[in-house]
Amino acid sequence: MWKTILAMMILLLLVLPGCNKMNEVIVVSPQSVSVGDYFDVDIVVKPSGRVAGVQANLCYDAEVVEAVLVTSGDFMGSNMFFKPGVIDNTNGVVKDYAGVTIGKGSSVNEEGTFITIRFVAKGTGGVGFILDKVILGSPTAKSLPVDIVNGELEISVPKIDGIFTQEEHHSLAAILSDYGFGFNYSFGLFNGKEIIFNTLYLNVDALRTKILAEVEKWQ
Repeated sequence: MWKTILAMMILLLLVLPGCNKMNEVIVVSPQSVSVGDYFDVDIVVKPSGRVAGVQANLCYDAEVVEAVLVTSGDFMGSNMFFKPGVIDNTNGVVKDYAGVTIGKGSSVNEEGTFITIRFVAKGTGGVGFILDKVILGSPTAKSLPVDIVNGELEISVPKIDGIFTQEEHHSLAAILSDYGFGFNYSFGLFNGKEIIFNTLYLNVDALRTKILAEVEKWQ
């Protein structure tokens, strides 16, 4: 009888939510940036138990973003041996970064950032950050099961003051010219799109004429 009750209790504990919580390694990135922006992507570890080591690669589209710097995070604190890896912008991967706790049997069980990767946005569109070859080690040097959560963001063209398309330029020029304003401009290309670089100036005589004409209407 007691053996049956004990077995049922063990089974109940195994199926209760949270009892089989898995270790997680998560990519945390901004949702959106503009071309030319620098931004950080974190690889965050959420352990369900004791962890003594971690290793991970991060893959990305090297035509859209470029990795420029990798720094160790706070996951293992100062009690960690950190092994620097390689930034490979040719193949789009940050690889072979690893860390282990120092001291026999030492480990951590609090959530933290393993590494932070600084990127610069070079192109437009969506880009994914895909974890690869992720390993979490136990204090007894055994591999731990882990769930992976990848990241993504959207890169857009930055809004630049003083730059208009041809359609915007002609529309704006037509309105302002009646009030003595004009443009000195030159044509060019920005991100494959034809644009006009504008310098706004004021024609005082034309403005005076416009004001006098409006005054005469009211006389």
